[in-house]
Amino acid sequence: MNLKSMFQKKKAALYRAWLMKVAGLSLFVAANPILSFASTANIEDTASVNQWPWTKFLNSLAQQLTGPLPLTLGVLGLAAAAIAMFTGNHGAGTQKFIVLIFAVSICLFAPNFIDIIHNSAGGATIYGLL
Repeated sequence: MNLKSMFQKKKAALYRAWLMKVAGLSLFVAANPILSFASTANIEDTASVNQWPWTKFLNSLAQQLTGPLPLTLGVLGLAAAAIAMFTGNHGAGTQKFIVLIFAVSICLFAPNFIDIIHNSAGGATIYGLL
């Protein structure tokens, strides 16, 4: 028996032992009645999502990223990035900058585009509403 096969067998045995320990610990935590108090907690006692401190910022950011201005900037950015990609020879830094503009434009345009699709008749078939 060579050294490599011995090492592989020992590694496999250690891995199986580790899996057994993890499985045993998971079963213990799942079946232990003392540790099940977290799942029976009163839901009214926990803070709702609207009371988290960062939701006000995220909601205002979501409102700023939807509307006519981001839609216009997204379309213009997509057009400018597409034209810049097809114009020819660029350095690596310029190509990365163009791809960055392309990605940001897609992020600005996507929510409005999905909203347009959702509100149209074609969107009803895409979302499975008909």
